[in-house]
Amino acid sequence: MTSQLQAAYAADPQRTSGLGMKEAARKTGFTSDRKLYEFLRKYAGFTGTSPPDDLVKRGLFFIRDSYFKRGPVKVPTGTTKCTTAGLSYITTLKNRYEPQEKQG
Repeated sequence: MTSQLQAAYAADPQRTSGLGMKEAARKTGFTSDRKLYEFLRKYAGFTGTSPPDDLVKRGLFFIRDSYFKRGPVKVPTGTTKCTTAGLSYITTLKNRYEPQEKQG
């Protein structure tokens, strides 16, 4: 992630709020966050569980810095969060592409 992006979402007041992806999946009608990530990889350009930079810049998703402990070492990681605008974006994508999947 670029330092410009880190600075952009560090100053964003929404950074402290936002839904976890499990909750976003539930609110947008997916059966699990795994299915939501699969959909977002296919149609929104996600890489693994990370949103593309343009979706972060547009304020649809953000990455909250976190860490986990492996023995005495803290390992940095990030957790993807979804904003309310991101929920609308997911719903729009779902409405656009889901009917094609059912027909095809």
